[in-house]
Amino acid sequence: MKTFYNLSNDYLFKNVFYHHHYLSILLQDLFGFNIQDYYFTTPVLPKENHHKATGECDLILTNDSNMIIVEMQNKKVGSLENRTMVYTSKVYGGQWKKGDFLYEDLKPIIFFWILNYHYGDKENEDYQILEKTLHKRFGNNLSISTCDIKKLAKTKPEYKLLFHAKNFEQLEPLKQNPKLKPIVDLIQKYNLDEYEYERMEVSNYMWTFDDEQKFRRMEAYREGLELGQKRGEKRGEKRGEKRGEKRGAKQGKLETACNLLSKGIPIELIMEATNLSKNEIQKHYKIHC
Repeated sequence: MKTFYNLSNDYLFKNVFYHHHYLSILLQDLFGFNIQDYYFTTPVLPKENHHKATGECDLILTNDSNMIIVEMQNKKVGSLENRTMVYTSKVYGGQWKKGDFLYEDLKPIIFFWILNYHYGDKENEDYQILEKTLHKRFGNNLSISTCDIKKLAKTKPEYKLLFHAKNFEQLEPLKQNPKLKPIVDLIQKYNLDEYEYERMEVSNYMWTFDDEQKFRRMEAYREGLELGQKRGEKRGEKRGEKRGEKRGAKQGKLETACNLLSKGIPIELIMEATNLSKNEIQKHYKIHC
């Protein structure tokens, strides 16, 4: 049975909330913050983080007065204070241009943390300590707001469900809410779309490995998926028929499997990602690799 991905998936979260309207709903409902006059700083959202520790933020917006960072975190990895400081420093310093001496014109940062885990035992005290600690470093140039998704069961149960649903059926009641229905529809669309589902799977695998060697192997896995898909599409296009497209797609999967196997990716993982049998993979590898 295929895994159902909800908004806790990094790739899905970024793609859903790169829509300004949907992000407006999220920040208004969870933080009471209006981003009507803000715009995204990049025209195209990256498909996924290609390296594990680049310090890239999920979403960045700006207007004439401030810059906004929106970051979703599923588990406690390292110091939240230090992560906040790294992200903030990168975005804050990134405003500076060569030859620019007007440092006072750098825009303050508003940071929204959406945490899908419990941050300490005493929520309010811990968040206050986080902001107080960083205030010493950034002064009035940084304000932090946090939301613990796991504690929304009473106040915002619909949002806890969006981040924790295990299947389509659990999200179905949310379609009665006209504000959330388009978001639910997008979640379902990404889970049903073969290409997008692969991207979500890759994102999920990438961020479950803490070991650097395993992560690098997953990098090869991601690259192999993309290469195999491109080759399959080209072969299918050349044939121009349904049969040709299917053969081209399968050939692309076989080449992907061959590439991944040669880089040390476990064959069980390749079988799951490509829907190829163990015999098909081993036979193609023996002949062509």
